[in-house]
Order: sequence, then C-alpha cells, then structure tokens
Amino acid sequence: MENLNKLIGERIAKLRKENHMTQAMLAEKLNISVRHCSAIECGTARLSIEKLIEVSDLFHVTLDYLILGRRSSNKYIDLFPDSLIQSLQSGTDAELDLFKQYIQMFHKIYSSKKDSK
Repeated sequence: MENLNKLIGERIAKLRKENHMTQAMLAEKLNISVRHCSAIECGTARLSIEKLIEVSDLFHVTLDYLILGRRSSNKYIDLFPDSLIQSLQSGTDAELDLFKQYIQMFHKIYSSKKDSK
C-alpha cells in the first residue's frame, strides 16, 4: 500500500505543478493543511475517497488515473501528454472546435500520403 500511496502522491504533485499551483494553493482548495498535502505527495499520507474525487474534479482527470495511472481504457488516448488531455477537458467550445479541425486536417494529410504510396 505504501507504494500505491507514493504513486498517487507523485501523480498529484505532477498535476499540481502542471497547473502552476503551490502546495499551499492545493491544500487550500482541498481544505487540508500544507503539511498534509506535502505528506500526500511524498506518499506518507493518503487522501480520503472524497478528497480523491475533489482532486480528480479539480484537475479534470479520472480516479482511474489518480489511483492506477491509466487515463482511459483506450490505449491510444494514453499516447497524448497529460497536459493536452487537461487542456481538452477544460477548453472552451471554440478551442475544442479548433482542435477537431487540426485532427481532421492531420487525418486528411495522413490519408492522402498513405493513398499515394
């Protein structure tokens, strides 16, 4: 269980840093002490299920990711960096439409190159 707590803590620390948050900022959002937040990230303490849910909502990730390190059951989704997935999950409709256009353009270019071979 210690190893699992450490891995969960590492993932939380990574998400916190990617979102430009300090431990104090995260602790305030979770209504826990900075000391407890630090202990969680080090793997020497753990969060309740309720707090894990709060973390997953805060960073737009699944509990599956926090606990097991898997972002989805789709292996192709796991090819994308965490920061991209988070941007997509918290993006505006206009940003998501732009992303769809990029993907469609990539697919069109890829398909045309594949067909020309």
